[in-house]
Amino acid sequence: MPGVLHALCNAHHLRELKALVEIEKEDWARKMQRLLRRACHAANLARERGAPLKPSLIALTERRYDAVLAEGIAFHEAQTPLARPVTGGRKPRGRAPRRTGHNLLLRLATRKQDTLRFLRDPTVPFTNNQAERDGRMMKLRQKISGGFRSVEGAVLQASLKSDLILWLLSYAASREGERLPFSRNEASVRLFPVLNAPLGWWRKPEGVLSRLLISAPNWR
Repeated sequence: MPGVLHALCNAHHLRELKALVEIEKEDWARKMQRLLRRACHAANLARERGAPLKPSLIALTERRYDAVLAEGIAFHEAQTPLARPVTGGRKPRGRAPRRTGHNLLLRLATRKQDTLRFLRDPTVPFTNNQAERDGRMMKLRQKISGGFRSVEGAVLQASLKSDLILWLLSYAASREGERLPFSRNEASVRLFPVLNAPLGWWRKPEGVLSRLLISAPNWR
């Protein structure tokens, strides 16, 4: 998509690296795993201080990142090539198959900027876990019922969930003494007109509001 910057989820990278360390015993994966964790810790500390990471630290992390990639690629290029599967006695077509670790290395190399974007931009998280959590309930709704019967129902549910999450975030931040771009009162003004809509499904025990409040009892 033109004009849009992307960031890869490093939680997925860490899971893939963990499998390569434990199953394939690839040493470069252990080094990359440790590097990403240290970079995440440094970015979190800088975010807490409200200051960007030092350019020298970013440059050092990128140099180590490139060195680990070079080590891993050299390791895989020295391995015996995988045999191409033969189907129906016909000559294999396409590129030669690559090992899982080799594929991960090439992705980390070609998408380096997207992998390390959290170092230069403090608004970019290390993982996309929050984005996945925000979209999970809508995806669950799609899997169970296949969609909505009307556009109005979809808009109402999206508005309710967005404003409810906004209100819960502002409430949790106020208890922790943090400041957000919006106040709890502003979030309440947006939320409660939606709750007073003529549809009363949210009031049911299995409704979204009840599930969220039950799952977060300390916020009540």
